[in-house]
Amino acid sequence: MGGKGELRPAPLRWAPATYGPVVGAVPAVPAGVAADDDGAGSPSRSRSLLPWLGVALLAYFTVSFALSGLRVLELQTTTWDMGIYQQALWSTAHGGRPFYEAADWETARYGSLLEVHSAFVLYLIVPLYALVPSQFLLLAVQSAVVAAAAVPLYFLGADLSGERSRGLLGAVVYLAYAPVLTSNLYDFHIEAFLPLGLFTVLWLGHRQRYGMALLAAVAVCATMEFGPGLLAAVGLFFLLPDAAELAGGRAALRRIFGRRGRPGADTGPPAPAADQGDRRRLRRHFALGLLALGAVAYGLLYVLRIDLLPWWWSLPTPVTGGYVVGLTPSALGLSLGNLPIGLAAKVGGWLVALALLGFVPLLAPRALVLAAPWAAFSLLSASPNYVTPGFQYGFFVAAGLMPAFLFGLGRLDPWIAAARASFGLPARPPSGRPPVPAGPGRRGRRRRSPSFLPTAVAVALLVVVNGLATPADPYLQAQGPASAFRISYAVTPGFAAAERLAGLVPEGATVLASDNLFPLVANDRNAYSFSWVPAYFLHLPFDSTRLPEFLFLAENRTSAVPVWIGADLYNTSDYGLRAIAAATPVGAALLFEYHFTGSPLELGVPASVPRFYDGSALAPGPAAYLADDPTSPGGVVLESVPGAAGALWSAPGTTLAAGWWTVTLALSGAAIAPAPAPEGPVLEVTSSAYAHGLFVDRPLTLPDLGAPGGYLLSFSVLLTEPVIQFTVDGTLLAPGAEVRLASLEIAPGEG
Repeated sequence: MGGKGELRPAPLRWAPATYGPVVGAVPAVPAGVAADDDGAGSPSRSRSLLPWLGVALLAYFTVSFALSGLRVLELQTTTWDMGIYQQALWSTAHGGRPFYEAADWETARYGSLLEVHSAFVLYLIVPLYALVPSQFLLLAVQSAVVAAAAVPLYFLGADLSGERSRGLLGAVVYLAYAPVLTSNLYDFHIEAFLPLGLFTVLWLGHRQRYGMALLAAVAVCATMEFGPGLLAAVGLFFLLPDAAELAGGRAALRRIFGRRGRPGADTGPPAPAADQGDRRRLRRHFALGLLALGAVAYGLLYVLRIDLLPWWWSLPTPVTGGYVVGLTPSALGLSLGNLPIGLAAKVGGWLVALALLGFVPLLAPRALVLAAPWAAFSLLSASPNYVTPGFQYGFFVAAGLMPAFLFGLGRLDPWIAAARASFGLPARPPSGRPPVPAGPGRRGRRRRSPSFLPTAVAVALLVVVNGLATPADPYLQAQGPASAFRISYAVTPGFAAAERLAGLVPEGATVLASDNLFPLVANDRNAYSFSWVPAYFLHLPFDSTRLPEFLFLAENRTSAVPVWIGADLYNTSDYGLRAIAAATPVGAALLFEYHFTGSPLELGVPASVPRFYDGSALAPGPAAYLADDPTSPGGVVLESVPGAAGALWSAPGTTLAAGWWTVTLALSGAAIAPAPAPEGPVLEVTSSAYAHGLFVDRPLTLPDLGAPGGYLLSFSVLLTEPVIQFTVDGTLLAPGAEVRLASLEIAPGEG
């Protein structure tokens, strides 16, 4: 025992009148109980839970890394945000402008990622990325960091309750929490480092290791600019009176107002001892220090990003647009006017986040202040992304709600005890209960807490429910609300072919890539990216007179290619097709090289086999519909809407190899009685491919279509090189005619 005036933590016990212990106290080691390796008191048998924590960490790392790796193999990672971090780390590792990345240069002329986010923690990853410049390395680092956050959470939960099982429960629930896993699967983000830092500050602050906690707080500030706001919430949490202080205050009020000196009156707990007062004073100083650190750090980071970094590195002033950066709510895009925007989605997002934790955080209202920054930001912002699962903001959710979950668990203990008593069950045995003496012929064993089974069932239920809300549930794959859900367990082949095309771009050559192919070429300062939609605001260093040396295009992003580039792709005086991978997860991938005149490298180009489409395989236009016809192939024909005119059909775009191809259409037509038969062309059939003009433009009259049994239109097309999105379209020119298309075939042929 310590001497008089010695600061010695008092034992912590959950009581019906509290929702948690006095913050800042560490449980003492009860008699007969061995101290664990971290110094906190718990039964010596609880050391066996540390291997179980290791199993949980390994399981999370394996699942999250495997699922996020699927997104890489399926080309679901994009410039925003995987390519940004790749190029920023690569530029720093190779002696270029620190953390330069083209995406933010294109959108707002930011010369460094550090002007966008205060991501100084990335300096720790630069040496690793210099050795292994790979998307998979970043995903492994992210999964490891997210898993590591469960360690301080484990010790915090154990310290709060005096039981390691409670800490393990909190760690497992955190690792299974759907917002954590879904955020982990969305590319790579510095937000992933925040739970580790915040949980560490909370745990060390609870243990009164204030110096180490402040060092961890500085690391949180160096992670990103939102970190100081989260630290301020932690400071406010430590500043607010805890349950024991509130209970003492209520007792003091009872003594003052009419209950002083009453025989048998409950006078409340005795006045706090000197050591308790010293501990609370230290805690207040620590809390005020966190509040001050948060305010000062945010201001310094703002000045550093806006003024000092551009001055040191001679960076241009960013143009209007890009990310929100500022010292006022309006500069951050926050306004009371945004309250009604998506309010139902915001409230729904909060309720889902709480429901996935069984609403336990609501039992600890003081600890909910930790989630206030995320809740306020999502409420006052017009963007729905802050409450949408599958974006990186799920790390904000976990950073605030998981500690509240641990504190809320303590509030459940009195209810559980009362429920057990109502059923005549024995109370939960205390920690450290001695083992049952060994009888004749059997070994001694330890008693298992009667609450073990319901606790295990509750944890298993939370794990299952959270798993069903992530891409681990096959039902949610490719149909979730955000990018993290766009994966499948059946990996589409073709990643290696796309990667081989990227390898044909020499180091240092200028390359402009589709956003979903950009991560394959991001390890170069001369790589630039299109957006996923037409974006004419991009500040690209290219135009029709200054073309990049390479264009790396994905078939499913051709609509985002500006016209001034698309018109030059098959113009032999500008570009030639260097290589094509016909079947990748994003369709065909094409690499065009400036002034290339040789034969293209063809990877996985389909064999020259016929493609047959019946009526059901054709996309009807506004002037057509699908009708049953048992006499036609497939039993369905495409018919024109009576009295309409306009687009009738568009054959599915397909990738074709170079050579002659013959197109055959089974058509029929007639005049709509009693109107007179239209004179002149009634149907126009055209054929084209991406970045090409029309191969065929054939007008047809009613006599052409009115032959008995219909009309077989056939024409040949010579392709000098592989093409993508080859299609055959039909347009009804006269509303007085009725046209039917039974089938369409594209087959190898001769000129």
